[in-house]
Amino acid sequence: MTSHGIADHPKICIVGLKCYDLLSGAKRPRYIGGIENQLARLACGLAHREFPVSFVTYDQGQPDATRHEGIWVYKAFGQTAGIFGVRFLHPRWTGLCSALHRADADIYYQMGAGCETGQVALWCRKRRKHFIFSTASDADCDPSLPLLRTYREKCLYRYGLKHATLVISQTRTQRQLLLDHFGVASKIFGILSPQPRMEASAPGERRRILWVGRICPEKRPHLLVDVARGLPGCTIDVIGDANADTAYARSFRQQAQHHSSLILHGKVSNDLLEEMYREALLLVGTSQTEGFPVIFVEAWSRGIPVVSTFDPDGVIQANGLGRVAHGVEDIVAYVTQITQSPDVWLKDSAAARQYYLANHAPEVCLPRFASLLSDVEASSSAEDGTLRPADSPAEIDHV
Repeated sequence: MTSHGIADHPKICIVGLKCYDLLSGAKRPRYIGGIENQLARLACGLAHREFPVSFVTYDQGQPDATRHEGIWVYKAFGQTAGIFGVRFLHPRWTGLCSALHRADADIYYQMGAGCETGQVALWCRKRRKHFIFSTASDADCDPSLPLLRTYREKCLYRYGLKHATLVISQTRTQRQLLLDHFGVASKIFGILSPQPRMEASAPGERRRILWVGRICPEKRPHLLVDVARGLPGCTIDVIGDANADTAYARSFRQQAQHHSSLILHGKVSNDLLEEMYREALLLVGTSQTEGFPVIFVEAWSRGIPVVSTFDPDGVIQANGLGRVAHGVEDIVAYVTQITQSPDVWLKDSAAARQYYLANHAPEVCLPRFASLLSDVEASSSAEDGTLRPADSPAEIDHV
């Protein structure tokens, strides 16, 4: 292991290839997914608590070893660099390994199934470093791995999952799926979200509904077209865009053009997103499957209820954080109810805020995560690179 950093904290390197814009404070980040937001927030929170934190990202033209908010950022490779057919090995794999080496950390952390799960795990195993992997979606726990396109990606991910020092899952559902389908034990750790600048006020005359996500079939934003038909007096703000110009994205944009109340904003700055939250009556989720959506926690932190077709571990229903919807009709019914009965909104808003403070606020999550890192670093490594059962840190749960 390398020498430790400030206050004898272990040195942690976070692998988040798409995170540079968020770390550098770009006004319009190229990537604004849940993984990117979570990793950037975690890095900033740990750095503020004097953990030595580094990050490995894509090469987006920035100098190497730049420092932002106390975080050292090392660039791995450019997304389009290299010759087709060999670029997977060089410069992608070689560039990633070089950046991991320059970071020189004790613990390496990566989130979301992908090639880099196995690549980082293999690099760490050869150098007797600790590797922590965190799931980002229920799809990461599905044996068919539906979000991974190639056999190579799936093989590397399975290798990384099996050889991680510690695996973190977002929900009890994911923990059970990993155990059932991969034979991998995991610990639960909740989503981190910073305190908002401003909490939502009583609804008053607000009639704006917020949807945030990627325009893709898995997120099902096309359901918003029918929601707009059922709620002619409301405005639906859609934040986000597709990662590529797909037939699905084009079809959704065309349908949205026929509804003046359905407004597509695309990717927006953090300041504009903050304004959208401030004006929102509620957040709507239309996904069929998710992990534990960061946007849900962001809404609850502001006291904004969520109506969603997906309920992670049943927390929405169990805690009164909004409503679980089985389809468009349920979404329309809940919006109609809270616009006609503000007391319902006030009750759900208070429950949402209380749930956030108890489970997802920085002062709750960061000490738990810091303790987890310290336990991992202090543990003895078995020959296969995983923690011995007796050394496994106590379970950390968000519910």
